[in-house]
Amino acid sequence: MRTSLALLLVIACIAGCTPKTPTVVVNNAEEASQTLAKIRDLSEEPLLKVNAGTELTDEDTRKLEETLPLAQALVDYDPTQIGAVSLRGKIETALGKSEEAEATYRQAIKLKPANPSPEMTYLIADLHNELGKISFSKQNYKAALDDISQAVSLVPNEPRFLFNLASVQVEADQLREAKATLAKVLELDPKNQDALDLRKLISLSEK
Repeated sequence: MRTSLALLLVIACIAGCTPKTPTVVVNNAEEASQTLAKIRDLSEEPLLKVNAGTELTDEDTRKLEETLPLAQALVDYDPTQIGAVSLRGKIETALGKSEEAEATYRQAIKLKPANPSPEMTYLIADLHNELGKISFSKQNYKAALDDISQAVSLVPNEPRFLFNLASVQVEADQLREAKATLAKVLELDPKNQDALDLRKLISLSEK
């Protein structure tokens, strides 16, 4: 009986002492603007590192984890804002939360307007590109091809999207298509080292 009571006390202590993520609530446009500014301040450098393929430090991860409830608060304030939803997805991706990020990106794509501006079109393309990268990491090359092809169809002259498409085509054993896609990358960016390396790898595999 004493042991059971002690165990209950330990469980109660653990439950009471475990730190909880503070709930963030955005109530008006001014608070939304302030929250967005804080998110940018915390996440800008870590997200740039992610885009550059640089490993995040513990401090970077801490900052991103701090931004996640802030990003969620923006989405809760106005769920129709595609920018806020996509930002949450970027943060989830950076934190390795691929399942959550995939759902968030798909939610964001559903919010695209009927007549998007060029900036909005690029954002939608980038969301498809991110979805393709998640599918690629799961070795689901068909889904990756579908999404990254969508990105390329929306923004045909973005070397980043084209290179990702070529990478998937290689894994899908579509080497002819991959070489043609890499040719487009190098036409746009002749010094793109990733594209040059992948083209060389394809050439070696064909010998």
